[in-house]
Amino acid sequence: MCLRRWWVLLLAQKAGVAGNNSHFAQMRVNNGAGPGGTPANGLYAANEEPGSDWASRTFPDNDGGNYYSVYRDVAPKEFNYRGENPGSYQNTYFKGSNVSEDDWRDIIGMLEVMGDNQTATWSSARARSVIDVEQWLRHLAVMSLFGNSESGINTGNNDDYAMYRGQNDPRFILVYHDLDSVLGLSSLNSGSGIFGATFCCASGDTVGIANAMNFFMHHPEIEPLYDRTLQDLMDGSFSAAQFNPVVDQIFADYPQLAGTATTVKNYMTARRATVAGLIAGLVPPATNSPVATISGEPRSPTFATTATLTVGGADITHYRYRLNNGALSAEAPVANPITLSGLANGSTNTVYVVGRNSGGIYQSAGAPTISKTWVVNTAAPTVRLSEVLAQNVSAFNHSGTFPDAIELHNEGGSVVDLSGMTLTDDPSAPAKFTIPNGTTLNAGGYLTLIANNPDGTSGLHLGFSVGAEGDAVYLYHRSSAGGALLDSVKFGLQLPNLSISRIGTGGDWMLSTPTLGAANVSQALGNPAGLRINEFFANSQPPTTEDFVELFNPSALPVALGGLYLTDAPWAESNNIVLRI
Repeated sequence: MCLRRWWVLLLAQKAGVAGNNSHFAQMRVNNGAGPGGTPANGLYAANEEPGSDWASRTFPDNDGGNYYSVYRDVAPKEFNYRGENPGSYQNTYFKGSNVSEDDWRDIIGMLEVMGDNQTATWSSARARSVIDVEQWLRHLAVMSLFGNSESGINTGNNDDYAMYRGQNDPRFILVYHDLDSVLGLSSLNSGSGIFGATFCCASGDTVGIANAMNFFMHHPEIEPLYDRTLQDLMDGSFSAAQFNPVVDQIFADYPQLAGTATTVKNYMTARRATVAGLIAGLVPPATNSPVATISGEPRSPTFATTATLTVGGADITHYRYRLNNGALSAEAPVANPITLSGLANGSTNTVYVVGRNSGGIYQSAGAPTISKTWVVNTAAPTVRLSEVLAQNVSAFNHSGTFPDAIELHNEGGSVVDLSGMTLTDDPSAPAKFTIPNGTTLNAGGYLTLIANNPDGTSGLHLGFSVGAEGDAVYLYHRSSAGGALLDSVKFGLQLPNLSISRIGTGGDWMLSTPTLGAANVSQALGNPAGLRINEFFANSQPPTTEDFVELFNPSALPVALGGLYLTDAPWAESNNIVLRI
């Protein structure tokens, strides 16, 4: 493949669509041009092979899934549901990962909803359960802005594209494949419409994917989202202010291709004008899809047959929920928590929530917010880990010393016998410390354990400390009761004189002001959006063997880093904050 495709992949990825990486490589045959009509300069694109390794790099939180390449070389060529026999799909869809498992249920299930012969039973809720609707619309919008004239989705053919279905998020996404004929280079005319995917077809196909795309893209719940996506792209990565400098930067090292850069920029100028005219007056107001949050889930296992969960989230005003496989509840304001009672002993429980924002828009029922799962065991002791202080400089004075400390709390309504229960920082050695016989904890009471070697001061000394660079603490039942794990916490880098503790009825671990022996108090936190990538080192040489990235928090308040992530693949973003250079 010639160099042209290499730079198009960069533009596609900057626009937020998924696909493989590429870089230029020079190839010659007997010091002449390479195969495939490559110019005499021999410049090719060295393309990353999509598959399991690609998925691990691109979707580190959703890898291990199935990658399918799609080709229309053998009939039937339609994007349709063909029954439950996997063999009916294997001449069109080709696995690039998990080949040995030979499991085709996911693509069969997706086509049973999205196939062009399934429109009679189609609904947006069903669609959202099998595909990432917004990602499909972004892919289709980018292909339309590119004027992609290859025999793929943008021309109504079920050909020359790929799909990926992850493990953690099982919704299919679209993946680009062939991006040669784009942006004024053998592409569609800049004055072409925006619904090329709905018109069939090239090379003698009779249906392709056009029927399915025609129904999907023109559905009254979907078409406004497509218009909005086109507008967002033209305001963002396809705007002249962003698009032209990127093109200039890409081609700066290839003066022999200066004419191509001009062609690309001129095409996009004309294409923007066409698309802006086609969607004028049709673009709905910009809005973020509402996403609820859930907090307050009980620890697992829990002795309690009741639970109180709190629903929140940015601009979430109301919600509906279901417990396990039950029906969705009536709508409730977020001021009213989810109150569960009568949970059966031995039951495993998960809550699913869809939130509504102030504009009346509901979170997709196919992508609800899912709580942590917990098990009810009424025989479980009521004691739990409550607080950990792992870098005690001066916050907790114990008889003139400043040791690390761990706190236990009895959340039950009666005295609990702690005799024989054990604590450790290493699950392979669960009995590093055994609580002495006769040790009890009153209802609602707290017990502080000193995390150091016995030093002549009062209290129970564990014989081990907890690491300020990150560690874990485990609480086990006494061996005579089976020695089961009762509670645990794993934590990262800790701040001087601040602890982590369980806060609220659900006992979520949060940064705290040390209050060992008393009710826990959370520490005020700064906004993680203020974090900055301050320094990075990307070319380590011996004796230094590790590259690094340094973060800087300009706020006066500490910022919780749990759940944030860094990435070199921003098109694979989740709902978390992404730290970029």
